[in-house]
Amino acid sequence: MTNQHKTDNLRNSLTEALSKAVHTPISFQDSSEQLKAIVAIIRNKLPAKVTQLFKDMSDSELIDEIASFLTYYQAHTKEKSEDKFINELAQCLESLTKVKSYKAFLFIPKIFGFPVGESFGLIKTITRKEVTFDHDEGFWEHFEFIKTKYADVDADNGLWLECTFNSVLIYNLRDELKKSIQPFLGIISILMFGFPLTDESLIGVILGDKSQEYVAPDIIGKNHLTKGWASYHPANNQNVEKVKKVFAKQKNSELERKLILSSKMYWLALQSYSPEITFISLISALESLLLGEGDRDYIGLKIAEKVAFLLSDEQEQRLQIFKLMRKYYNTRSSLVHGKSGKSVQVAAADLGTIKNIFTAVFEKVLNLVEQYPSLHTEDEKGLDDYINQLRFK
Repeated sequence: MTNQHKTDNLRNSLTEALSKAVHTPISFQDSSEQLKAIVAIIRNKLPAKVTQLFKDMSDSELIDEIASFLTYYQAHTKEKSEDKFINELAQCLESLTKVKSYKAFLFIPKIFGFPVGESFGLIKTITRKEVTFDHDEGFWEHFEFIKTKYADVDADNGLWLECTFNSVLIYNLRDELKKSIQPFLGIISILMFGFPLTDESLIGVILGDKSQEYVAPDIIGKNHLTKGWASYHPANNQNVEKVKKVFAKQKNSELERKLILSSKMYWLALQSYSPEITFISLISALESLLLGEGDRDYIGLKIAEKVAFLLSDEQEQRLQIFKLMRKYYNTRSSLVHGKSGKSVQVAAADLGTIKNIFTAVFEKVLNLVEQYPSLHTEDEKGLDDYINQLRFK
């Protein structure tokens, strides 16, 4: 069936259902009842094959998209009629069943010196001069307004990104963009020695099919921009090249997938204002990176052993790291499960140490990923095989 036939079928189904259910008005002030009626029609009145197309979208997402469509229709459609309204609504809904590609330009404040012209899969580091698109003057007005609300925002001192991401949505794209770049933000935090990036500090623009959608900090609420600056060190150039290869692949190895997932968890860990939550999340990021399906028992012991052997070649140092990681895992367990009669707190020094341990382990695994593509399998060398060689040599 062609796309036009799909749209025609959807339009015909909508026409019949709407005419029976809601007598669709072309002009209206309050659309709340209209939105509920349209969503109810999609869920309950359309043929099963059509309804199935929307099974992965929540009611709230549908309502947001239809509300945005109604606003756009009211503002941009000159000749309004019931037939035209239903036809355009059908086209909008049919488009929500397709994955579409979008481009965005983003600015991360307070990072300087990071290499430009580098591609990390669908994300590229660029210069300010490369932020060009149709009607870009509106974006720079938006940027100037943000500068009046936040100190230390300077278009020439920060990291510019060109991002491509996929979404079935048409209008409300910011959350989809932010979800798509979380692993990359985690990687940048690691490469910048624990610089706590937050997606609430991002400034940018998403180039949608219908309009531009701006990204900005919450200028009504508290200042979300992170304190301090982070300077990129050229010693990380080799790691940048390795990360680029991971992001460029269409299909990642098991260990590469673990690197991406653990970097996302690391980034999420840094978003919390609670040192205890950050500590728990950093231990979880290590588990995500180093443990597999066969590591369900004695987790604290196994993760302590793996960290010790990955980080040191000297027996005494390994023993110290092993004991420290056992202590940290016990602290994590006490925080998660509670410790009878005692309040468990995480000292700033311990939080800094576990961040450094994760960064060091991540870098070690990144350097081993080409030689050991899996955690452990019988038909190819895995990270566990590497650690066992160290243990028994």
